[in-house]
Amino acid sequence: MNKHYRNIVNTSGLWGAILLAMSLLACYGTLALVGLMSALGVGLAINEGLWAGVILIFAWAAVALIALGARVHDSFKPVAIALAGAVPLTYTLLVDYRPAIEIAAFVLLAFACGYDILRRKSAAGIRAARPC
Repeated sequence: MNKHYRNIVNTSGLWGAILLAMSLLACYGTLALVGLMSALGVGLAINEGLWAGVILIFAWAAVALIALGARVHDSFKPVAIALAGAVPLTYTLLVDYRPAIEIAAFVLLAFACGYDILRRKSAAGIRAARPC
């Protein structure tokens, strides 16, 4: 990856969105793969604890990167929204599975990622407009 694109990804907050996408892929991609393989007559045994752990690792890593964005744009609203999504996601995957809570939690995490990216862009514009 060349230096220009690496700088865009590092400063724009896209890593949080990438980790959220990986969490979604680990969740629903694995589910789709198991369903497809079952339709083809191949049974797969998935360790549900490990599966939930991978999903949560990516989700909480996204929360951590959103929290790092708070230093850039001085707003903790994206962090609060991300926590409002990650905590119920953790509960629903580890304690009592509820599909509606899981989907709502992923929606909150996606909103937090988007809001963090917008706040970072806004902060970058403000910094660029300031005279030296």
